[in-house]
Amino acid sequence: MSFLANLKIGTKLALSSGIGIVLIAGILINQQIASSEISSANAAVSREQTIFNGIQTAAVSLAEMRAASNEVGSGTTARDVEAALNQAKRSSQQAWDGLEEPINIALKPDALKDIVVACASMRAL
Repeated sequence: MSFLANLKIGTKLALSSGIGIVLIAGILINQQIASSEISSANAAVSREQTIFNGIQTAAVSLAEMRAASNEVGSGTTARDVEAALNQAKRSSQQAWDGLEEPINIALKPDALKDIVVACASMRAL
């Protein structure tokens, strides 16, 4: 403390102002880092939501295809069978379309390839 006691008031004010400026600079740098981390987290959440929505659409479409394939087996007329096949093809296309964007933006697209293979096999019917 004897060091500060021997300083003039102007020097003490300059030191305290310098310390204040360093603290403000630290606050601004911290804010910039936090903002960039929040921005990247929001982008990741948006990407994951898009992937989830695509998978959910594909799952619903696959369920519709299963229902349509059951109707093909239980169809009594050719018209019923044809309508069920058309519904299965529409559902397959919806599943395919729902997965196209998620596969393109997924960090590990191989995880979604199994669903694509299932859709492709149903489309082959």
